[in-house]
Amino acid sequence: MIRYEYSPGLGRMVAVTAMDTGVEPRKRSKSRFAKVPLGWGRMAFQAIGNKAALVVIALLDAKFEGKTDTVALTRKWLKPLGVHRNTVARALRQLEAAGLVEVKRSPGNAPRVTLLSLDASFD
Repeated sequence: MIRYEYSPGLGRMVAVTAMDTGVEPRKRSKSRFAKVPLGWGRMAFQAIGNKAALVVIALLDAKFEGKTDTVALTRKWLKPLGVHRNTVARALRQLEAAGLVEVKRSPGNAPRVTLLSLDASFD
C-alpha cells in the first residue's frame, strides 16, 4: 500500500510504502478513561474529606511511577497524604471486597497490592 506524505526536509510530497511487520496492532480497551493529573485527584479527595479515597490516588501514583500492576504501598506514598494506617487497611479491605485489588499481607512489611484489570466489567 502506498500513500503520500509531505516531507518538510525535502519540501515535497514523497511516496511512503507501508510495511507488513507481521505483528497485530494492539487492541484498544473499550473502557472509558479520563486523563486526570494525580495531584488534581488528590486535591479533590482532600477537599471532600474522603481519606480512604486518597489510598486509591496513592495506588495509582505508585502504579504509574513503577509501571507495574503490583506495588508495595509504603509510607512513601501515604505520608504526604496524611492517611492513617487504619484508614489504609480499611480502604484496602473495601477495594479487595469490590474485586478491584488483590492484597498480600505479611507482618512487618508494607502490603503488596495488585490492581486487577476489569476492562470486561466496564463494557
